[in-house]
Amino acid sequence: KLGYDFSGVDAPKNDKDNYGLRYSEFVVPLVKAMQEQQTLIQSQEAIVEEQRAVIKEQQAIDKQHQGMIQIQQATDEEQQVMIQSQAALIKKLEERITTLEKN
Repeated sequence: KLGYDFSGVDAPKNDKDNYGLRYSEFVVPLVKAMQEQQTLIQSQEAIVEEQRAVIKEQQAIDKQHQGMIQIQQATDEEQQVMIQSQAALIKKLEERITTLEKN
């Protein structure tokens, strides 16, 4: 005994009798359970769609960030070249100053 009263099963009345089922008693709970599952499925599908939208937004943001990183890396490389050029110019100016001071 489960402590649940269910009238969909008829117990045998004697040793030679068989169990009986009332299928109409099964239909209503099964339909209700299916409706509840469908509601849950629809709710989960809505959550999945929201998560897909968030993922799509995050991917777009990530793509923008990747572009910004590439621009920054290019800028960094350009600055390194400029620094090296300036260092070379400073060295030439120092050499020239030294040469002028000797004369």
